Amino acid sequence: MMNTYLIAAMHALLSGVICWTCLCRLNLSSLVVLLRVRVAYSVLLACYVATALGPYYGEWPGWSTLGVDVGVIFILGSGMRRWKRAAPEDVKTQPGDLEPFRG
Repeated sequence: MMNTYLIAAMHALLSGVICWTCLCRLNLSSLVVLLRVRVAYSVLLACYVATALGPYYGEWPGWSTLGVDVGVIFILGSGMRRWKRAAPEDVKTQPGDLEPFRG
């Protein structure tokens, strides 16, 4: 049982890192960031809050959960430099070119 508590504590810690990253990226997002990007970070945040609280409703994490946590942190960390100051250009919306529509 001690092993289960240790895994749950490690999962809660890793979930906190993931949630913090999602909150920071949502904070950098505004209406100029694509809706699908904002929804993706919001869903990831909600999922990790729910799984971090899992032991309170009887759902205990396992070793595979920790593996997924590390993978998600690696993926979020690989884009860290792009999100350092503001949202990257490729996730921003911008007005379209209207020249083809001018008569």
